[in-house]
Amino acid sequence: MVKKHSGAFYRQKKKENASETAKVLAKTPKLYNYFQQNPPNLTRENVQNDNHSLSNDNAVSQHCSSAHSPDGSSDLNKDDDCISQPEKTEVNEQKIELLRTINSTFDNTVTSEDDPTLWIVNETTKDYFSFNGFNQNLENNDFSKSKRLSTKRMRGAQRSYYRYFSLKFIKTKLINNEPFNRTFLVYSNSTGNVYCAPCRLFGSKSVFATVGFSNWKKGEEKISQHENSISHKSCVLKMSQRGSVLERIDKQLILQVETEKMYWEKVLTRVAAVVKSLSSRGLPLRGHDDKFGSTHSGNFIMSLELIAEFDPFLSNHIAQYANKGKGSTSYLSFATFEQFVYIMAEKVKETIVNEIKDAKYFSIVVDSTPDISHTDQLSLIFRYVKKNGEPVERFLQFFANAGHKSEDMADAIFMALGANDLNIKNCRGQSYDNASNMSGMYSGLQARIKEACIHAVYIPCAAHSLNLVGECAASCCTQTYEIVLHSMKNWVKKNLV
Repeated sequence: MVKKHSGAFYRQKKKENASETAKVLAKTPKLYNYFQQNPPNLTRENVQNDNHSLSNDNAVSQHCSSAHSPDGSSDLNKDDDCISQPEKTEVNEQKIELLRTINSTFDNTVTSEDDPTLWIVNETTKDYFSFNGFNQNLENNDFSKSKRLSTKRMRGAQRSYYRYFSLKFIKTKLINNEPFNRTFLVYSNSTGNVYCAPCRLFGSKSVFATVGFSNWKKGEEKISQHENSISHKSCVLKMSQRGSVLERIDKQLILQVETEKMYWEKVLTRVAAVVKSLSSRGLPLRGHDDKFGSTHSGNFIMSLELIAEFDPFLSNHIAQYANKGKGSTSYLSFATFEQFVYIMAEKVKETIVNEIKDAKYFSIVVDSTPDISHTDQLSLIFRYVKKNGEPVERFLQFFANAGHKSEDMADAIFMALGANDLNIKNCRGQSYDNASNMSGMYSGLQARIKEACIHAVYIPCAAHSLNLVGECAASCCTQTYEIVLHSMKNWVKKNLV
């Protein structure tokens, strides 16, 4: 009779199985590593040609030179016998653009350090540096960290002195006296040692790959031995092969992703151009039904249809994706251009705020009026002087339903200034109409602003004041009032209608 295990036994067994599964998953490369963007602050340099370091091995040298051109950029024009002719034709049309944008396929875990001592060597790091190359850290010629104590027997006595890393280890000559650079060497700014980048990335056991080399007394000798070693040549070859898109097993995936990405970028470029043109002129984008082919569509659809008459790409896109409704991606719907309008508005707002901050001192103009939907909107306008002496007036934003009380309007203004990091202490003027809630000496908006900044001088709106004076003067005499009113109507009809 088989003894039945207790519940605790099964729970312990389940926990052990979960632990083993987690260990296996932790060692398994993740697919999303190939579809994330690399950090923007990574140093990008062209992959340098290592053919000179392989001068004693012609076969390896020829292979490396087929993957990179003499100037360090990837050679995209040479044929690859391992690829069939139809595949070459398909890939060659887009691989230049692919190499330009290939950095976006790397994981954010790639180290942003140029120092090889701090490199986190993993598959993602190998991919990144194989595609983008690495920085040798030779720009400032500051090799003070490479200071090493050395001894030399002189006149029967041991004398101590210091040696440093020098550019002579990088810039040297071949046997035939042809000058060349050892582009595989990378200087460490933190330790003062020098590393071999291919060997550091691809697992060589040499001192150039592990702790770094710093025996400057025998520098030329040891570096020459290393660059002619089998392990170094093998690591250079691995890095060269890994840096070629056509050598990757996931090349079709990369090509498919980048091709799709470039397609939608072209679509969005055209959409953004239309939105920018219409918005900058204050024209409405939406129409009655917003469908392609309709005579009741808005300016946005009309503009895209006009461009499509002369743009085959956009014409094909509209024919394939337009009017499919929700659930289908086309980037031609009102949701897309509304996002563009919002993004552009935020950018314009940011520019205005930066101008105000540069000017430092400003004045504010506030007024409210109901819109077509009878929603009361409070508008906030800034006046300031640019650095070139040009006075400007900029509308910043609306506040919906801020309220007509001076306290509510003051709170809205203070909130807007705080949200845009503008200091009310820099306000030097304020202008509103003559309503009591705005111009009140004790509890009006101007009084509340003055409590926060005593230098904010209140100036009544001149146009509003003139209108009140004219209306009051004309209403004293009915006959004069009718004549003035008739004259104003004729002027409006003649000049504005």
